[in-house]
Amino acid sequence: MWKWFYRMALSLLLCCGIATPAHACATPVFRYALERWDPATYKLQIVHRGALTKDETAVVAAMQEFSADGKDGLANYTVEDIDLATDDRPESKELASHVPSLPGMILRYGVPRNYNAMPPDQVVAPIAWEGKLTPDNARAVMNSPARRKIVEQIAAGKSVVWIVLGGEDHAAADAAAQKLEKQLADLQASLALPEDPQRQQLGQPDLQLAFGLVRLERNDPQEAVLVSTLARFAPDQAANARDTLIVPVFGRGRVLGIVSGAQAGTPDIEDAARFMTGSCSCEVKDANPGFDLILSAPWSSIIAGERYSDPPVPALTGLAQFAAPLPSPAAATPLPGPSALAASSGPPGALGLLNRNLAFAVGGLVVTVAAASLWLLRKGRSAS
Repeated sequence: MWKWFYRMALSLLLCCGIATPAHACATPVFRYALERWDPATYKLQIVHRGALTKDETAVVAAMQEFSADGKDGLANYTVEDIDLATDDRPESKELASHVPSLPGMILRYGVPRNYNAMPPDQVVAPIAWEGKLTPDNARAVMNSPARRKIVEQIAAGKSVVWIVLGGEDHAAADAAAQKLEKQLADLQASLALPEDPQRQQLGQPDLQLAFGLVRLERNDPQEAVLVSTLARFAPDQAANARDTLIVPVFGRGRVLGIVSGAQAGTPDIEDAARFMTGSCSCEVKDANPGFDLILSAPWSSIIAGERYSDPPVPALTGLAQFAAPLPSPAAATPLPGPSALAASSGPPGALGLLNRNLAFAVGGLVVTVAAASLWLLRKGRSAS
């Protein structure tokens, strides 16, 4: 699984790198993604028939305020209200079959901007989760403990946060987590981030490589939305409820891929780590593998300040000469008058240089016009 992601990404990066600014090569993938890749926007559909109750309306209002279009605007989802009593679109009528009961909620994956060359609002994305319209489910959509930990670790400087999603086999989950934790510690010590000669020359600090780890269980009701989003993206890996899954997250919630916990300690994990901490040669987010999670985070504040994907700005030095005080008007040397400039027998000043340059320009123009006229005259004679 990882090898497919890694090879595809490598080929894309090599292709994209041809037309990429040079400084992007010195920025690791995880940092470039954090600074420049906006997460895809999920769509939360509120499906009901007829008017909602006062309490249900309050729940929807809270989710709207928390959404990308709301006052807070921290979470990457939008809310779409679908009243089956008035909405006669064929695609809306079938939505009732996707929810346990009405009113219900359907959460659809975020759509890449270039998906099949169609605008995101015209694409019917796969369903990531569905459930009843309840306060508990609304809270699970907006945020969860595991997702908060992911954001906190990324904000604290973790390069990649690895999720260990435990299955019914708790012993296997513990073993996978221990193997992965040891391997990440070894990789953190052995891997090196891309060198940035410009920053080194200017004495500016480099990024630090660090991995984080978050554990969660499949049957945790607070993580129902996150678990469903991961499991449905990789149905083959998540088919067995006993299995453990490993999920690396970087940037603003970008998931590189999902593999079995049995891969912990194998070269496939190392390949994935090398890709995410290696040079970012491709600026196009959607040309890279993976998908985005729903996270709630003030990303602009997290990356406030200088972006590592921008060329470093050197400090302004050597300006002490401009700090000297200007001479006072009384001490300033008076400018000579026009007669003095005309009578000067020394080297030409600024005015003399201007006159000389103007004469050269006029002379060059006369020669050019004369040559063009002669060429046209000869051409006319030869034609006759």
